[in-house]
Amino acid sequence: MQSHQVLSTGLSSQRIGELQQNKCRILSRTHIKSQIATLDGCNNVQVQTGIVAFCDILGYRDILKHSEPKDVARDVIDVLKHAKQDVNGMHTDNLSPNIDRTVVTDKLGHIEWISFSDTIALFHSYPDNARNADKYICWLVTIINLIYLFQHMLDRGLPIRGAISFGSFYHDGLHFAGVPIVDAHDLSEDLSLSAIALHDKASAELQTFNAFNPHSTIAVATRDYRTPCKSRTANFHLLYPYVPGTLITQKIKASISDYLTQAFCSHGKSLVNPRAKEIHQNTLAYYESIIARK
Repeated sequence: MQSHQVLSTGLSSQRIGELQQNKCRILSRTHIKSQIATLDGCNNVQVQTGIVAFCDILGYRDILKHSEPKDVARDVIDVLKHAKQDVNGMHTDNLSPNIDRTVVTDKLGHIEWISFSDTIALFHSYPDNARNADKYICWLVTIINLIYLFQHMLDRGLPIRGAISFGSFYHDGLHFAGVPIVDAHDLSEDLSLSAIALHDKASAELQTFNAFNPHSTIAVATRDYRTPCKSRTANFHLLYPYVPGTLITQKIKASISDYLTQAFCSHGKSLVNPRAKEIHQNTLAYYESIIARK
């Protein structure tokens, strides 16, 4: 699949539906397995092991249907184009004085981004001969990165949903293959709220080096939550929707309903559709559950 930025508007509803179906087909388990089989016959292909995250914008179809192309270019495409740079800047802006910025910048440089349509995919491979401490750092940097991305998009009226998985994958900056991509895509599509969830394979990997122990930063940045999905309701570790103590203000806490409603209704989106209304309500319930624990 060739990488491209957000689709322009002016498309018919039928064509928009076809494009969305094509994205799902490309990310289907059968298609990914066929890509892997093809790669097995190639020379110099380096399959990596590590973290894969898949996120997309909620209500993107409504944005395309109800916005002018120039508005989408300014309000959506430009945000996606600069998301990596902006999110990396959020890391350094919120660093404690005793943390070396060059170390953080180096770690962020190992996270690879691919943006296509309304989607952002992140890949963070383990270093060779990774020890548990190395793996922990990979996960911590990726999780904090995704928390910042989540808040960055929400602040711009572009709520996202996403999922993180783990395993073997291949990508070359333009194309990608691997079952973890399918796992992350499928869980993301199943979520009935704006959040980023850890796939069971991701949680299992984190458990191998005790990353959820109460003294772990990863444990602080995630929460085991009874998560509403299209197909079921099940417990998943969800990322906090903000970095505690840095990105959420008392004002947002006091008016969280207004804050989320504004985000869900920006850029031509609305809550008229029952599905959109359900996702909004479930997202509000998740935020309120976090605030109630403070």
